[in-house]
Amino acid sequence: MKKILFVLSLSCMAFLSCKKDHSKDNNPVSKLQKVAFKMGFAKSTGSFQTNSLIINSTTADTSLTNHIDVLYYMVFDSVGNNVHNITQLASDTAFGHYTDNLHSGKYTVAIAGGKTGLMISSGSLTQQYLFYGVIYPTVSGSYLPGPFDQDAFFYRSAITVGNTSSSQNISLSRIVSKLIVNINDAIPTNTKQAQLTLSYYANKYFVGDGSTGTYHKPSDASTTYAYTYDITSTDWGKTNYQLSTLFLYNNSPMTVDLWFADNSSPGRIEGEKTISNITGQANKVSKLSGNLFGGAGVTSIGGFKVTVDSLWNTPVIRTFP
Repeated sequence: MKKILFVLSLSCMAFLSCKKDHSKDNNPVSKLQKVAFKMGFAKSTGSFQTNSLIINSTTADTSLTNHIDVLYYMVFDSVGNNVHNITQLASDTAFGHYTDNLHSGKYTVAIAGGKTGLMISSGSLTQQYLFYGVIYPTVSGSYLPGPFDQDAFFYRSAITVGNTSSSQNISLSRIVSKLIVNINDAIPTNTKQAQLTLSYYANKYFVGDGSTGTYHKPSDASTTYAYTYDITSTDWGKTNYQLSTLFLYNNSPMTVDLWFADNSSPGRIEGEKTISNITGQANKVSKLSGNLFGGAGVTSIGGFKVTVDSLWNTPVIRTFP
């Protein structure tokens, strides 16, 4: 009887051993391959003034630290699951260079760069987004999307990792727009302050498809943010005075509210205007210009004159009286 049990025991061990070896043969684990990336800019990164951002740059700008403070490197597998995220700061010695180790297969790589405050959410390829974080004490103790009014650049590509190491240069493209409001007529004497309010702009940029979205506090009906500018005596009497801000376009028209007030208490409104149906495009300037105080200048029916810089795109024009 003991001999029979011993033989059966040996048979079971041999069967399990064969089964284990067979399973290993059918499911091989691929070797990790080194994948290296080097960052640069697809376009020149000069100021956002009219005509200054040239599309036909032939050489990527690798001086990243002159323009951005933080980089995010994101990798997603073939079904969109997040493999890992890596954050680099401008103070890091390897800023703009990544060396990753990935198994053979298909991936999506996304890289984002911007100023201090740029953040990424958690989630899969379809869920993850970029935002400039602010803390709303009455809503949450964590950072939530606030005004997207600082520079930001982005790159996304599908890659296939084979059986050898690889290396490639990456060009980042600007994703924000710039709004310039030009006041044609002279700023009245005693003007103290100006305010520019944007409504219905975006504050989330989705990594997976480049679409934009909005987050607003529960107490607000839309994403609205006001920018205040101090006006000094040296500005009085000036023509072509400009207000400006960066923004993330929401692929639907925005509204801009504009006013200038004097230095009385409370301030008297010297001039104000609401301009609707404002559009924008990534990496382009939308310019509004016209008279606000009743002076001479370009006028037509419909409101502010709006242009998208002609070096970047065919102008779209509107005016205000």
